Amino acid sequence: MISPSSPQARQALQLAIAIEENNACWFHNCAIRFMTYDGELSLLLEELASEERAHKEELLDLYERNFASQLAVDIATPMELQDYCRGLDAIREHFFVIDAFMAQTLLELALGIERYTHRFYLDLTAITNNPEARVIFSRMSLFEEEHEQLFEARIEMEMLRQIDKGTQNQYSLTH
Repeated sequence: MISPSSPQARQALQLAIAIEENNACWFHNCAIRFMTYDGELSLLLEELASEERAHKEELLDLYERNFASQLAVDIATPMELQDYCRGLDAIREHFFVIDAFMAQTLLELALGIERYTHRFYLDLTAITNNPEARVIFSRMSLFEEEHEQLFEARIEMEMLRQIDKGTQNQYSLTH
């Protein structure tokens, strides 16, 4: 278990703050990419980015209350999370989402980010001794779980869009 004022608690909170900042930037970037393809999804991604920024602020407040100081250093995001983020950079051919395949690829990356973050908060909830932090980490894990479900549903919608488009193309070729 992590005691409330230990170096491990400080490091865990710093890491959580870095993760939320990373995810906010990633979702904002995705929101821009989806603008021309799916405006509704673009707005949803921007809402998620805003939510991640609010999570970061809440964690910063917790950090300041527990350690009587402001966060002084930038903390690198974990390598596993950076791998998902590099997936966004790998799609260089087009900045904006132009087809269902590209949309599905970005949504799968977003799902991976949410799964990682959900697991991270579940682990923190299980090992922290700080009751206030445990409540916050538990709530954050629930948010991330909801985001996972949201992205799973959106991926399914994209798959159906691809199937529907393929069926329409096949119909137009035969008639």
